Amino acid sequence: MAITKVSRNLLNTGVSDSSDATAITIDSSENVGIGTTSPGKNLEVNDSATPTIRFGRSNSFYWDVGHTSSQFQFNSQTGGTIMQLNYDGNVGIGTTSPVATLQVKTQADGNLAFQNSTSVTGGVKLNCFNDAANASSPFEIDGSSLQFNIASTIKARIDSDGLKFGSDTAAANALDDYEEGIHVATIACGTSGTVTLNGAYSDLSYTKIGRLVTVTGFLIVSSVSSPVGYYTISLPFTAANLTDRAGDATVNIKHHYGNNAKPSDIVAFLPQNSSIFYVYRGDVGVTRSSTAAEELRASTQIMFTVTYNAA
Repeated sequence: MAITKVSRNLLNTGVSDSSDATAITIDSSENVGIGTTSPGKNLEVNDSATPTIRFGRSNSFYWDVGHTSSQFQFNSQTGGTIMQLNYDGNVGIGTTSPVATLQVKTQADGNLAFQNSTSVTGGVKLNCFNDAANASSPFEIDGSSLQFNIASTIKARIDSDGLKFGSDTAAANALDDYEEGIHVATIACGTSGTVTLNGAYSDLSYTKIGRLVTVTGFLIVSSVSSPVGYYTISLPFTAANLTDRAGDATVNIKHHYGNNAKPSDIVAFLPQNSSIFYVYRGDVGVTRSSTAAEELRASTQIMFTVTYNAA
């Protein structure tokens, strides 16, 4: 059935046409056509230039949804084209020339695009670029890693191993931990006796970045009971066990208010695969002497710092 303009105004209930051409077609399948006599769907709006549907309210703004050239657009009365869908599947918000699957333009030279990754298999590139598309700072996601690029050069990657820099993919080189904390030190004599620390001065401060640990402390002895031999101080992490004892570390340590030794006479080292370091006297003969514990008394101050690789 075709509804057309007739001279006797018999169809004056809301359907009007200013020409003698067919205005609305309803075919036998109940498809409705506007601008076409052979609608292919339930409703088809056809125009040789820009078929458009307008949604408006009286005394208010309107929205146009329509087809222009080979694109589909959403236009507002005051904002112009808000979104465009291209024939190739690209979608633009704030732009009518999207260069990616989804491009959002927020301002001049402010573009954000979702694209296929060119360097991560199966990945998605989130690309930030200027209007000329000659300056960008993208990062890429592939579901198992997060990659940051500058001018198409990999600067950093985060994956299940941790943080890696540049193009390095080795798990052993990943930065996988950052930690700051307090460790309450314990002190023990190598041969016999006991040493008790002042509870107000027994905390060690540490920072752990990846495997690298730095520990600093200021300890004060509260009391002693016949200390003999070297002595040890506990650490928050065990030292790494590396080839050729590369996990060993030197401790920078000083005593104040000891018994006989000068502050510089005390030496200490951390052996690999250990969570305690050993303190000796270093001024006796050509080797260390296991008499450092005898230098401790009430009010002795022990200050030290050590940096080592954790296991």
